[in-house]
Amino acid sequence: TMIFCYVSYGVILTLMPDLSDKLGVPNRGICFTIFTLASITTRFFAGRVSDELGRIPVLKASALMMAVAMGVFASAHSAGMLYLAAVLFGLGNGVFSPAINAWTIDLGNPIRKGRALATMFIALEIAIGGGALLAGWYFANDFDRMPHVFWFAAMMSLGGWVYLTLL
Repeated sequence: TMIFCYVSYGVILTLMPDLSDKLGVPNRGICFTIFTLASITTRFFAGRVSDELGRIPVLKASALMMAVAMGVFASAHSAGMLYLAAVLFGLGNGVFSPAINAWTIDLGNPIRKGRALATMFIALEIAIGGGALLAGWYFANDFDRMPHVFWFAAMMSLGGWVYLTLL
């Protein structure tokens, strides 16, 4: 689930600066700030929501939100759409992170919870690094290719949703 959903994080880190430039956003950091504020804001209640509603339903909702955000990034033709995508991705990410951490602890062997979390974080690094690597390689400064990378990331997040649905 982590690998499916966090490929998009690597794509964001790699392509959002170029997309900001393409859309004429004067400060590349604005999108990252919007994304971060949305993510932080969501985390204040996301853990409690996953405790009450269950890990899988919350993870499924966040995977869908991240997929929608990737679609908005792929379709962005204005700074407003870019900001909307950053908010959606931040919200999805802010819900996903505490839920996946809690789910990992829930599923982990009680005497090996550290190992379970370490494995989850290895998946996080693989996903972010792999998403960034693939995004940079395929994009290769060709703006006509950029939407394809975001759509790929959307499909990966949907893959996470499918996996969670099949559990």
